[in-house]
Amino acid sequence: MSLSAVHEKGGGIGATLDVMVARRYPTLYMETLSDGHCIMRSAKEEERVLLAYAERRAERMQVELEQRGLGSDSETRMNGAKSETELVAEAELKVETEHPARQVSAMFRMRVCDYPDHPTRHTLSSRNALVTVWRASGFEHDEPREGTRLQVAGASVSRFGSSMQSGNELRLSVGGSARLRPVPVDPQIVDRSAYSARCVLSVDDLRDTLIGCEVDVVGIASGHKRGEGGQRSVLRLCGDQLLAEIEYSSCVFGNIGPADGTRVTVRNCRLVQTPDPTTQTLYLFADDVAEFVFK
Repeated sequence: MSLSAVHEKGGGIGATLDVMVARRYPTLYMETLSDGHCIMRSAKEEERVLLAYAERRAERMQVELEQRGLGSDSETRMNGAKSETELVAEAELKVETEHPARQVSAMFRMRVCDYPDHPTRHTLSSRNALVTVWRASGFEHDEPREGTRLQVAGASVSRFGSSMQSGNELRLSVGGSARLRPVPVDPQIVDRSAYSARCVLSVDDLRDTLIGCEVDVVGIASGHKRGEGGQRSVLRLCGDQLLAEIEYSSCVFGNIGPADGTRVTVRNCRLVQTPDPTTQTLYLFADDVAEFVFK
């Protein structure tokens, strides 16, 4: 089934979709807090948060054990009515109450387009879809790869919009019961799909880029401002003639500030303002699907 046959207000899709993976975005980690709010983090930031969480639990566990006299003969005699196993269990329960297990699930998004010459394709133009894959811990960081053909069974149309959507693009959701199966691509017709390989642009190359376009850009770090109190952080890149200021969420990416002079590639960001004629600065926004590479 092609994307053009999917009703944008429908629910579950009974047929298997036949698509090309145009873009595969980085895996994200969504933590659900006790109050129901969710926080999205990049893989690097999730690793940092997880390490800090484990350290806090270990430190608190050590305090609880010491308070119960484990390792101290005098205190152990005071708690002589209880075995060491019971005391450890008490300490673990106290730590679990103060620092409960984190509720974190992996997910990623991918942008797909119709596979060319599909028999159920209703229009000559290709339709696109932004697909969110939930419970994605079983996938490698780059799977499924861009430019591959994929058959998707068990997808559903999402009721919620996204800041990443554009045009007549669908928003689909794929859960744990869905199946994503790579299939061979016919090299003779793949060029007729809407897929195009990535192209990394220099900061100066963005001069003629349309506002709203998703781009991969490379430049030299020349300043960084960390956002405080929920404000966005800003990374500044320079080219030969232009400057670029890239806003991003420090909650998602943490403090990524590279040293000035570092070569930085930012993937999957969007141009939001063309060059200011006075400052020769253009502005981009890095959503949670962005990726920062330092070399």
